[in-house]
Amino acid sequence: MRLRCRKCSNIFDAGNGTPGTPVPCPQCGTAAERPDRVGPGVVLGDFLIEKSITSGGMGEIFVARQLSLDREVALKVLQKKYSSDPEFAESLLHEARAAAKLNHPNIVQAYAVGQEDGIFYFAMEYIRGETYKQILRRKKRLDALEASQVVLDVARALDAAWGQQKLVHQDIKPENIMHDASGFSKLADLGLARRAGSEKEEDGDTDEVMGTPQYISPEQLTGVPTDVRSDIYSLGATFYHFVTGRFPYVAPTTEEMVQMHVDGHLQPPIEVCNRLPAEINRIIVKMMARDPADRYQTPAELIADLENFIRGEAGESTRNVKVRRPWSRKKKCAVAAGAVSVCILLAAALFAAGVIGDGRESTPDFARPFCRYCAEFFRRAAAAVSGWKRTITAP
Repeated sequence: MRLRCRKCSNIFDAGNGTPGTPVPCPQCGTAAERPDRVGPGVVLGDFLIEKSITSGGMGEIFVARQLSLDREVALKVLQKKYSSDPEFAESLLHEARAAAKLNHPNIVQAYAVGQEDGIFYFAMEYIRGETYKQILRRKKRLDALEASQVVLDVARALDAAWGQQKLVHQDIKPENIMHDASGFSKLADLGLARRAGSEKEEDGDTDEVMGTPQYISPEQLTGVPTDVRSDIYSLGATFYHFVTGRFPYVAPTTEEMVQMHVDGHLQPPIEVCNRLPAEINRIIVKMMARDPADRYQTPAELIADLENFIRGEAGESTRNVKVRRPWSRKKKCAVAAGAVSVCILLAAALFAAGVIGDGRESTPDFARPFCRYCAEFFRRAAAAVSGWKRTITAP
């Protein structure tokens, strides 16, 4: 284990010892507390761990600093049970390197992957924003249009991962979809994905099931080799959660829930949320079909349907808005002429009634502001009409 001294910034080997015991810096003598496996102050490869963000099923995520480039990154450190399986760790190393070759605006960029002292770590782009798990906790559910745009972003990420590297994410869920400060949705943890048809998957030589029970595809549970249609299913389950505010299948135990995914008796989301557009209901039901052959076969097919829906919603919104159009020159001239006529008639009536006289002294004080206003109005109206007339009659 390597530590960085908080006083002199010296990086030194702390050796093995009991967690919580002090470890003196060999350069300045400042004592540091030995962490339990990983924690702030630990250096893994080129990355200095600064603080913990969150922990999940596969490991813990930290904010770290890449020392060579002096940039902030997110560093995922896998649990000990994964790192202690050499075959599993080697497989993940291989696929993480494949994911690092991807560069797409809807994918959290992978930077580096490695092992040190039996600890497997994966460095990726640090997103300043929220996960959709956090957003759902706050908003409860998303409206159909917003949810469609998020799912469209993720579908584009899957299209890039599948088309370029044949990668299957295997754990699509709101927690792995980030909403960044620019409003983009980004798919995270793609570096921990599996390549379709990998040797270990084909052999079925693992008891470890990748995925989250609320969103997992039937083939992940039954041991059938997975492809991108498995990710489409999990994205459909996430879509279901977005628009209804609840999981597609709800059961008292995890075992019952996963069995419901295998059985495939899905309650259509429109029965849970009757305001849901029929087209979104159709898309979700197709994404979550029990048989992969009945789903969208590629992300591109899903993208086309989502784009058509979003385009239609945008068109409907435009039709419902009353657009104020600028007046034509002809209409402006007519309005100005009418206003001038009204003012002339009003002034004549006041003159006839004796309110306005033929000189300043004979005009009552209360009428003088009106006279000044009329004079200024006539001047501006005459200038405007003259200008419009020149514009209209110009060759």
